[in-house]
Amino acid sequence: MNMKKKKRSLRFKLMFAFIFTSILPIIIWNLFSYYNTSEILKNNVKELTENNLEQTKTSMDVWLESYEDVLFQISTNDNIVEMTDKINRNEDVSVIRNQLRRTIQGFFYTKEYIKSISILTESGEMIFYDSLTGSTTENSWLDNLGMGTEELYDTVSEDNAVHIFSTKKAKDINREEQYLFHIGRRMIDYRDINKQLGIVIVSIDNDFFDAICNYQDENSNSTKFIVDTQGNLVSYKDENMLGTNIIQWSENAEERKKAYKAFAEKNDIFPGQYSLVYITHDDKTDWDIVQIANQEELM
Repeated sequence: MNMKKKKRSLRFKLMFAFIFTSILPIIIWNLFSYYNTSEILKNNVKELTENNLEQTKTSMDVWLESYEDVLFQISTNDNIVEMTDKINRNEDVSVIRNQLRRTIQGFFYTKEYIKSISILTESGEMIFYDSLTGSTTENSWLDNLGMGTEELYDTVSEDNAVHIFSTKKAKDINREEQYLFHIGRRMIDYRDINKQLGIVIVSIDNDFFDAICNYQDENSNSTKFIVDTQGNLVSYKDENMLGTNIIQWSENAEERKKAYKAFAEKNDIFPGQYSLVYITHDDKTDWDIVQIANQEELM
C-alpha cells in the first residue's frame, strides 16, 4: 500500500512538475502574445482611423474653399455690387431686382451642390433664386434657419469673414425632405470697403457631405458623422436625424468622446466594449468629425 501511495505521489509530482515547467509557461506566453498582438492591432486601427479622419477633414476643407471662392466672386462682383447699391438707394428697384436674379443664376452652374443664392441688402430687400423651389418668391431655407433676416444680416455683415451655418431642413420638395447648409459673407465695394451694401448667402445641398464621408462605401464595422459646436448633427447617414442635438457640447475632447459613445450606444451603433470613438476637430468650420469603429470581429 505504501509503495502504491509513493508511486501515485511521485506520479503527481511529475505531472505537476511537467505542467509547471511546460504547459503553464506556454499558457502565460500565449496570453502575453494575445494581449501584445491585440494592442498592436488596436494601435494600427487607431492610426489608420485617425489618418482617415484627417483625410476627410482635408477633403472637406478643400471642397468648402472652392464654394467660398464662388461666394467671394459674387460678393465682390462689380455688377452685383453696383446693382445692390442702386437697390439700397431705391433706384429702379423692380427692374434691378430682375437683373440681379438673372446675374446670380449664372453662378449655379459653377458648382454641383449649390441650391440657392440669396442677397440681403442693407435696405432689407431679399433677392434670391432657389433651384429647389424654382422660385424667386418662395425661399426654401430661411424659415428654418433659426434666426430672422435682421439677425442673419447683423451676424454676417459684422466682419469680412466667411460665416458657416450648419445643416437645417429646407422645404419638402415632391414629398422628399431636403437639407441645406449655408455659407455667407458681406458684400464689398473696393471703392469704399467700409460701405455696408448687403450680404450674400450660398446654400449647399447636404449631399455635399455624403460625397466626402463616403456613406455609400461605409463598411459594416464603421460609421462617420459631423457635429457642430451646438452638438447638432451636420452630417449623418440617416438624413432624418440631421440637425438633431445629440450631445451637450464641451471644450474637453474626452468629454465629447464619452458623449458620442453614449449616443452610439443609445442608437445601437456598435454597442459594447469593442466600440471605439475617434474624433478630429476641424478649425475651419469649428466642427467635429467623428468615427465610431466596431473592433469586435477583429478582437
